[in-house]
Amino acid sequence: MPNAAASPRYVNNGDGTLTDLQTCLMWEMKTGTVGSPVDCSTTTCSNPHDVNNLYHWCSGFPNCTNASNPPDGGAFTDFLQRVNGQLCATGTCPDLGGYSDWRVPTLAELQTIVDFTQGVCGGGSGPCINPAFGPTQADNHWSASTNAGTPAQAWLVNFNFGGASSNNKALVAYVRAVRGGF
Repeated sequence: MPNAAASPRYVNNGDGTLTDLQTCLMWEMKTGTVGSPVDCSTTTCSNPHDVNNLYHWCSGFPNCTNASNPPDGGAFTDFLQRVNGQLCATGTCPDLGGYSDWRVPTLAELQTIVDFTQGVCGGGSGPCINPAFGPTQADNHWSASTNAGTPAQAWLVNFNFGGASSNNKALVAYVRAVRGGF
């Protein structure tokens, strides 16, 4: 019996989403061309899938430095609402891939899509993520995970070198939506 070809890990669903067959998570694919960052707290970012959009995790001082540190920044109140079809400039709000349960990934989930064979991680240029995800900024991406030791910070994954770090929730970073979970 001939060896069957290995199936790809990622399946493009043809609707702006990608399914990871290893984790069973469905990911948002970004659009556009990597370029200058756009702070979505200072301008309206009507296309949440644009690769250049930056969002806050928390709405700002002193809110992000108090004990609660709520997830009330644009990553949750603007980006996720647009991805889930709840906030739009027109009368019709399409949700991504026909689903309305998109969320910001946990740190563990976000780390599963770092690909150390790609980009700078693999000895080339560009981000450390499979190109199937579409354009990706080689920079920090928010997770939904708070740093337990420093609650004013949340964990991020940097797709320039593939590592994780935490930073103040009042700062801006990129974000990619996910659905499903483990």
